[in-house]
Amino acid sequence: MRMLDLQHNLKKIASLPLFAGIAEDDAASMLGCLDASMASYGRGSLVYRAGERTGKLGLVISGRIRIESVDYWGNRDIIAMVGEGDMFAESYALSPQTPMLSDAVADVDSTVLFLDAGRLISSCPSACPFHAMAIRRFLAAMGRKNIDLVSKMHHLSRRTTREKVLSYLSDEARKAGSDSFSIPLDRQQMADYLAVDRSALSTVLGRMREEGLIDFDRSSFHLIRGR
Repeated sequence: MRMLDLQHNLKKIASLPLFAGIAEDDAASMLGCLDASMASYGRGSLVYRAGERTGKLGLVISGRIRIESVDYWGNRDIIAMVGEGDMFAESYALSPQTPMLSDAVADVDSTVLFLDAGRLISSCPSACPFHAMAIRRFLAAMGRKNIDLVSKMHHLSRRTTREKVLSYLSDEARKAGSDSFSIPLDRQQMADYLAVDRSALSTVLGRMREEGLIDFDRSSFHLIRGR
């Protein structure tokens, strides 16, 4: 981990969805109010470890953060991938006495902005309009994350590996608005996300390709309607 200077990154911070439309000077003032800090992490570095407590949520400036749970025997469950502009650990930051159940890991080289969640959801004494705007965007982002978690539960409720894959790929196509799209997961990560065996996943994908349902190249997929 390497701490970074906020002032040198104001332009990038101000372009994030949470701060969009807020002037850089106002964003700088707001970052001070929110006790903000920023750090960079190399691929595979832990941002938060299961069991930690924090009052700060993370906002991804660049890169991608992987939220995962690893059991005593090393079995991994990928809960979510958090990309640029999205946040993580916000639920724990709003309940700072609650220990985290999952790790937050840099999936690639990443930069993260940390904000005091309690201060974010509390209007500042001057009741500035840009703070109120940020609160609304924060709540909207939490709503979208809840929808994503419901979607994952829908995939995992399927009985077979094939049904889970069909559900997941269909959902990703809807998100992309296209039958051709890329996913932020390699094969092992996809298996961990869907809670299936990697070899079984590869077998299912191969059969679906043979049947003319899909085509793929690594993490790029193309869905084909039945003939």
